[in-house]
Parts: sequence; structure tokens; C-alpha cells
Amino acid sequence: MRKLIPMTVCLGSLAVLSLLFLAGCNPTKVGGKDTTAKDKDTGKKEHAHSDTGPHGGVIVEWDDTYHAELTLDHAASTATVYILDDQAKKAANIDVAKITKVKLSITNVKPIVSIDLVHDAKKSGDSGIVFTGSHESFAKPAELRGTIDGTVDGKPYSGDFKYKPADKSKSAKLKEMYLQPGDVYTLADVKANGTTAHAEKFKGKVWDHDDNVKIGDKLCPITANKADKECAWIVQDQRYEFCCPPCLDKFIGWAHTQPEKIKDAKDYVFRGM
Repeated sequence: MRKLIPMTVCLGSLAVLSLLFLAGCNPTKVGGKDTTAKDKDTGKKEHAHSDTGPHGGVIVEWDDTYHAELTLDHAASTATVYILDDQAKKAANIDVAKITKVKLSITNVKPIVSIDLVHDAKKSGDSGIVFTGSHESFAKPAELRGTIDGTVDGKPYSGDFKYKPADKSKSAKLKEMYLQPGDVYTLADVKANGTTAHAEKFKGKVWDHDDNVKIGDKLCPITANKADKECAWIVQDQRYEFCCPPCLDKFIGWAHTQPEKIKDAKDYVFRGM
């Protein structure tokens, strides 16, 4: 592996700006041990998950037990809410019949909009228990604030959300970072990755985030969680594996502007505590 010497490149500033908008994720377990911190005042665990859910939506806290993830399809004027587990990574382990009164309310419009969501069995699966609803408020990309409420096994839950539509200019900048060489991210790397960004390469893929790390498992360079072999990218002619695309985004940013943070690929392996 050649010595990593930072160089001034035309895309340096671009990559720095891109990184301001990247969503990462935080480690939860290493070697099967829970490393999540606890709040000193409440004794509750601080959630160690990204603000972005496994389907690319906004995460809503439902106490320590469940999460709701909101995605919007503006073309179809439809909201989809996934009921997730305590780590916001997969479907909650609960009989769907015990989930009732799921409602989405938009509070930054007048009059306030409240929509009762219905269960969609076809869309539900291991990645989330799905509830959907349609309203004209979802047709136009705009910032929305509100709450998602529901009852699980007789207990009411509620959480706030703030939705911002995707900024296409940010997406374009991120895509350009993948398609243009910079510092230790070479033109050969760009070609080896198929001259594409992860948004196209991994479109429709849901990442499970397996935290049960064992000796010899590859680690995500960003979180030190167990890497997913499908979420891999070539950088400086080496294959690196990540737990999810947001971590890959951050790593590519490092390759452009902070290559000193990048270790040899063989160093990202769990060898025990």
C-alpha cells in the first residue's frame, strides 16, 4: 500500500461540502457486547442508530421499544410508515394484529392534517411492518413536521418527525464525488466500481446491520460494526466493506480529502476484545 500523502485536488472542496450532509451510523455492539451508552439521568439507553432508517426515511422514536420510519412518495401522494424494532434496523417482533390506531399528523400546516394509516401486508416483511396513507399534502416536496402515533399491544406510542425533501443538488454533488478521482481515490478505482455511485449500484437494497461480530469478521471502517460483504467498494485498488451506504459515503469523502484516516483494508478485521 503506497504512502498516503494528501494532495490538493479540484474536488477537495466539493467533497468537504458533501460530507456535511452525510448521515452516518453509530456502533452498538462489538463482539456481541453492547457498547451503547446509558443516559445518566434516566438510566435509559441512548439509541445508537442513524437518523435515517433502513429504507432511507426519517426515524421517529417510540420510547425504547419501537421506532417508526417515514418515507414519502410525492408522485403517488403517499406516506409509508415502517414499524421497526428497538434498534431501528428491522421489523418489530410483534404480531401485526397488536398494532392499531397508527396515525400520521402534519402540524406545520393549517388546518392540521391527520391521516389514519392502514396496514399493507404485501409491502411488510423482515425490514418493517408497513402502514400507508395518501393525502394531497404529500404531493409536493416540502418540509413537513408532525407526529406519528400508534398503539402496540394496548400501549400508546407517539413521536415527532421533521421531514425534508431530498436536495437534488446535494445528491448530484455526492454522485460526482464517486465518479471523479481525487487524492487516493483513483480513476482506476472509479472504473473498478463500475463508474457509478452507490445510489444506483445498491438501489432497492436494505441493510440489516448485523451486530454479532465474531473473530475474523470484517469491520466497517466507520463504525467498527460487522461489515456487509455486499456493501463493498474499491479504493486505492483494495476492497473495503461497510455496514451501510452512509458509511461508504463518508469513507469516499475521506479518500478525497482526509486519506490519512484510511487504513489498509486488511486492518479492518475483528480480532477479539
